[in-house]
Amino acid sequence: MNAPIRILLVEDRFLLRLALRTTMELRAELRIVAETDRGAEALDLCRRHQPDVAVVDLGLAGMSGLEVLEAVRREWPSIRLIALSDGEESGQARRALGRGAEACLPADAGAEELVSAVLSAGEGRRG
Repeated sequence: MNAPIRILLVEDRFLLRLALRTTMELRAELRIVAETDRGAEALDLCRRHQPDVAVVDLGLAGMSGLEVLEAVRREWPSIRLIALSDGEESGQARRALGRGAEACLPADAGAEELVSAVLSAGEGRRG
């Protein structure tokens, strides 16, 4: 059996972060290694935990999700990125993909869609 995909959750809405964590913890092949509600802390957690995949909310207060994507891509290019968008702005997904996200999903995406995106991104983690 392969080692689980190590995930960092970066989401400032507590209930959504809880739902994301719960969804992913149900899968043996996924493991949450850290979570935060702040972009700047996400960078420190990347440094400390070296996740395979980071799931990043684009609507973070303070350091934006787009800034987090750029910084993670620059400092840790092997970390795969999945962006979560509120879908309120049509260009948000395009900008996230342009800043290194493997995928951009609506924040209200179904559990299986999110798990599938994380598994897909995680496949390239050691490549």
